[in-house]
Amino acid sequence: AVWVGSFAANLTIDGAIVASTIIATGSTLQALAIAMLARKHIGVPRLFDSVQQVIKFVLITALGSTVAPTLALLPLAALYRMPAGELARNWATWWQGDACGVLLFAPLILSWSARSKVTWTMSRLLEAALFATSLVLCAHLVFGTELARTFLVVPFVVWAAFRFGQREV
Repeated sequence: AVWVGSFAANLTIDGAIVASTIIATGSTLQALAIAMLARKHIGVPRLFDSVQQVIKFVLITALGSTVAPTLALLPLAALYRMPAGELARNWATWWQGDACGVLLFAPLILSWSARSKVTWTMSRLLEAALFATSLVLCAHLVFGTELARTFLVVPFVVWAAFRFGQREV
């Protein structure tokens, strides 16, 4: 799925089949490398149970996310004759995007695959509804007005962390 998605996305950019194939292969090898390293050093953490697991996951992500941009340099350098400085900037941007994507989405997917530990009573459902409504209003204040006080969101993070499970947060 990673290979097909990456190939299709890159093919739509300029139709370069060879470049798209190399980039898709790099993306696939990167996903496999990160999964292998995570399994070996952390296991399959549906929910992170310790700070040590989180630190290992961040380090594995940073290391593993070097695979795709490094392999992508080959077609970029050969087909597009990019100067070294531009290749380095492209690599850094690619690495940062891939690392951020893994750091954001892998924990979400893993935690959503775990069973919920929260018992959803009527009072818990009402609290969740109040939480969601308050969060939307706060987000509107922070991002939709000139108030722009992002720290106002912090109490919601704390509220969610203490009242709901990691999966629900």
